[in-house]
Amino acid sequence: MVRKVRALAIVLALLAALFSSSTAHAAPGDYLKVDYLGGGICFADELYIPVHISAYFAETANWTNRFTVDGVVYGSGSGAFPAGSLDFYDYAGGSTPPGQTIPYAWQVVLTFNEFVVTINGVCHSDGSEPTVSIADSIAEGRAIPAGFELRWLSCSSAVFDAPGGKALSTGEAVWAGQSWFVNPKPVKDASGKSWTEIFASGAVNGYIPTSCVQ
Repeated sequence: MVRKVRALAIVLALLAALFSSSTAHAAPGDYLKVDYLGGGICFADELYIPVHISAYFAETANWTNRFTVDGVVYGSGSGAFPAGSLDFYDYAGGSTPPGQTIPYAWQVVLTFNEFVVTINGVCHSDGSEPTVSIADSIAEGRAIPAGFELRWLSCSSAVFDAPGGKALSTGEAVWAGQSWFVNPKPVKDASGKSWTEIFASGAVNGYIPTSCVQ
């Protein structure tokens, strides 16, 4: 197995966290989407997570980033991202702090303008695939609704337009192992089935079965 040693991949410039009081806002039509491709690899000194990035930004924007291992900050940076469309494959992860041992939990949180993306990689053993979850929002720059909480999903599901309603025509879906911002207060449909509101992409929120939410 060839070990990929990359200090911080290009994607880590995108998966950046704005921890300042910036008042920048996303323009109409802006979005940012990040998907795990599978095949990640854990080592004590490195984590490798293949991802697919798609985005569009109407204007150049500044970013800063901060990465943690087991909740301790070990890397940060800043820069500017140019306007335009984006669609490519790269790697999240990178080198861990000196002396790091397995198991460990790696995380990067992005808030870019009003977008939020969180990537978690949990390494359980040397040379194994990490447990990866990615929570993102591509909802035309809308902020996360007040009171919504980041939760793990135990099953995959289409996103529905209402409790017990129809799957969204735009095809949004969630997948087991991901984490998403959801309303912690579920609601029931006419048959009594419980549904949870999720901050999905698009102009409005959607719903998924509460049984998928952990």
